[in-house]
Amino acid sequence: MKNQFSAKKDASLFKDQTNESKILRVAIEKVPVAIRITDSKNRHLFHNSFFTEMFGADIEDVLKKSFETLYVDPDVGKKVLKTTASGKLWKGEVEMVKTSGRKFPVQLCAESLKDEKGKIIAFLQTYTDITEQKEIEKELRYQNEYLSTLHSISLGMFRRLNLSDLLNAIMVRASKITRIPNGFLHLYDPVLNVLEIKATCGNLSDRIGFRIKPGQGLAGRVFESGEPLIIDNYNLWPGKIKETAFDKIFSIIGIPLISGSKIVGVIGLSHDTQDRVIDSDTITILEEFAAIAQIAIDNAKLFESQSQEFEKRIALEKERKEMEVRLHQSQRMESIGTLAGGIAHDFNNILSAIMGFTQIAQSDAKKGSVLEEDLTEIYTASLRAKDLVQQILTFARQSDEQVNAIKVSIIAKEVLKFIRSSIPSTITIEQNIKSSSKVLANPTQVYQVFLNLFTNAAQAMEKDGGKLKVDLIEEEVEKIHELIAPGRYIRVTIEDTGVGIAREQIPMIFEPYFTTKQIGQGTGLGLAVVHGAVKSMGGEIFVESEKGCGTTFTLYLPVVKNQVSELGYDEEEQLPLGKQEHILFIDDEISITKVAKRMLGKLNYKVTTLNSSLEALNFFSSRPDDFDVVVTDMTMPDMTGDILAEALKKIRPDIPIILCTGYHQSLSGKDVMKKGIHSICKKPIAKAELAMAVRNAIDKETQA
Repeated sequence: MKNQFSAKKDASLFKDQTNESKILRVAIEKVPVAIRITDSKNRHLFHNSFFTEMFGADIEDVLKKSFETLYVDPDVGKKVLKTTASGKLWKGEVEMVKTSGRKFPVQLCAESLKDEKGKIIAFLQTYTDITEQKEIEKELRYQNEYLSTLHSISLGMFRRLNLSDLLNAIMVRASKITRIPNGFLHLYDPVLNVLEIKATCGNLSDRIGFRIKPGQGLAGRVFESGEPLIIDNYNLWPGKIKETAFDKIFSIIGIPLISGSKIVGVIGLSHDTQDRVIDSDTITILEEFAAIAQIAIDNAKLFESQSQEFEKRIALEKERKEMEVRLHQSQRMESIGTLAGGIAHDFNNILSAIMGFTQIAQSDAKKGSVLEEDLTEIYTASLRAKDLVQQILTFARQSDEQVNAIKVSIIAKEVLKFIRSSIPSTITIEQNIKSSSKVLANPTQVYQVFLNLFTNAAQAMEKDGGKLKVDLIEEEVEKIHELIAPGRYIRVTIEDTGVGIAREQIPMIFEPYFTTKQIGQGTGLGLAVVHGAVKSMGGEIFVESEKGCGTTFTLYLPVVKNQVSELGYDEEEQLPLGKQEHILFIDDEISITKVAKRMLGKLNYKVTTLNSSLEALNFFSSRPDDFDVVVTDMTMPDMTGDILAEALKKIRPDIPIILCTGYHQSLSGKDVMKKGIHSICKKPIAKAELAMAVRNAIDKETQA
């Protein structure tokens, strides 16, 4: 139709019944497009039957009022009118309302009709219902989205996805392709025989971890049957889960997840409004989706298991290397121990001579003289050297594994020296070690206690630095704790300014294998060893800590009662004297036999010295009743002291024997009793110790 009419035609268009007008009206009526014509003031003039069919039979009533009310958005109607009134064409999609109230999409074309002079004489609007077109477009988009989603999920099986992330992605995609908002994904746990929700979407997002038995609820039914299931009204379904969270479900569908020939889980989707239903076509869509999704799940599980296996292999390899390092360290320590043992033996012989002749000279020196003071200094230095040799044996792990009275202060100082070279310079060490008393303990255990506690403290300050404070103070303890009996203790306090320990973890720190460190950085045995060692000494250990505020370990170690000092018999008259008993003294070192002869002689003993174990055996065999006691060195050529002792006992079973050694880790208390040895004196031997040992051996034999 032309935009313009002649003035003559315009005047007769609706009034004259000419053939032309008839043809034109019939044509407009037959056009399969809704047509409406209004005058220049937008008053309704004409509409065809298709217009009535599109908007409703009672459209006449609406046209008499305001047609703009049929626009869903009234502003759009105003915009259309304004555009056409300016003489321009308006064309586009609008949403309109039928007289029944139903909304529908329309393709609208509105234009002005002008006469030969260009004056607007009328407006023409054509309306095309595009509902079907929109549905087709929507379906095409849906199909495209569905194919795209399937493609996306298919790609997932070629990616190394985290299983949890993949399951969540599957639920989002399932909801999207089906346009069902809420859903859950159950996986079956064959060990517990339960189906557990591993991923959700929509209003079921708080149900992660929810478990049901096979056969229970919709998912349980689908799992048991292996068949898809649609329920139109879940709230009225007899098998509904009695949980308030599931009251929001109306229509619901469940699809089994199948891996190989086994059902391994269920995907469920649901609507939360009563007006939405799930048609049977959704089953086909979800079954195809579930098949591809399960391939992705299997792939992710495979990757996860391979990753775990790889991590295990890395951990095992790391452990193997650590074991090699420990083995090499053990071999080095064994070599060092062997070397230390040899050095200790020779050095103790040298010290025995120095200490012995010094004490002899002390007894001859004038009291209060400079000479006496000098000799006292020499003797004191010898005692320090004696302690040093014992430390060498302790730290080389070659000392007795038996429990002995030991000075924990010496070991604490030595461990502090040891760790100082291995910790960052940002960590300062402050020590206040005042106790010199002894405790009954295994030296190696004490070493491990301090090493573990000092190392843990240093590691807690490794990042930001700090202060390690160590106190050893002897004190008399009253009843301060139900676990500590009153008595004299060495209180050891080890305090750091590190990261601290969370309060809830403190009760567990002494448990075996408990650790706050990362995987591969700790065995969790360190504090368990410390706790066991302290308890074996008869002591107790306490800990105070707070996250970010450092940690304090307090140890109470019971002091050995009746401790005898090496300097306890400095005065000659304090030493137990002999009664001219005859002593056979054997040592391969001539200097030691010389000092023993003079020392014991001054104590009123008759002394015979020999420098060969074989010579001593022969000499004793020829006159076994001449001697009251035998004192022999342990390490000698041809025959060691313990073997010599057994040979002498066979000749004279009642002869008391004292064994002197600076290195006897292989000789236990049972061995000493079995070999008939009365006592053991550790080299270097102080005069007081030797005097007491000899007197005790003779007196015990006499009393027997």
